[in-house]
Amino acid sequence: VSIYGIAENGEVTVYIGNISYNLSVSNNTFSMMYSFSREGVYEIYAIQNGNKSNTVYANVSKIPTYIFTDKDVYKGYVNSNITISGYVTDYYGNRMNGTVYILNDSIPLNNGSFIYNIFSNKSLKMNVSISYIGDVYHLPSKKIITAEFLKYPTRIVISADRYNITPGETINLTGEIYGVDGEVDIYIIVNNETYKRIKTDGKFVTNISFNSSGVYEIYAMQNGSKSNTVYANVSKIPTYIFTDKDVYRGFVNSNITISGYIADYYGN
Repeated sequence: VSIYGIAENGEVTVYIGNISYNLSVSNNTFSMMYSFSREGVYEIYAIQNGNKSNTVYANVSKIPTYIFTDKDVYKGYVNSNITISGYVTDYYGNRMNGTVYILNDSIPLNNGSFIYNIFSNKSLKMNVSISYIGDVYHLPSKKIITAEFLKYPTRIVISADRYNITPGETINLTGEIYGVDGEVDIYIIVNNETYKRIKTDGKFVTNISFNSSGVYEIYAMQNGSKSNTVYANVSKIPTYIFTDKDVYRGFVNSNITISGYIADYYGN
């Protein structure tokens, strides 16, 4: 800081705390530069020829620092990293040197910036403390962010080996569930009613039979997660009547013989 004052030409004694400095007064002015090595409140005044000046006070404190991160809440999935990135500046916006501490790990600052990876093999939500210890001229700082590890979203996919059948026939339903840990119950739903329950930890195969005609909506459910929907069109097999002619002719008082056969859609 610059300390200056007005006095009679000659010499003046400036007191800073308990330390005194003798200064020359020229053109009725005096001044000096002073750097404080410690924090505190310092009393400053001058004495010349037994006369004491007014007193000023210097409040000396370290420069505040701040920790900035690109997010306050980080989210990721289990068995993968969550990357925390940020930087540290002082009150004036200067990037800091030194180290930050995250979960007891020390991370060197690179031009004030830091990157840190957090890993978890289970679903959890945790508070993460980021600390900067400061230095001779700067105060320490701290920031708390949240890291949340989520289970992978549950997804179910199903398909059928055929979609057009007749009453009494069955279809084979194949599916797979993603994002589960261990064996779970899957419910097969047909026209909004539970048809059966099966257990699986991934892939599954089951069959569905239909006793009557109609269009059936089929999907799978697991703890609120719904699969894609497939449809089974169940209908009776068409039959056809064939005759050897479409127009028969004969004479009166004699027979006309009509011959033919009946076959289904498949020629049976």
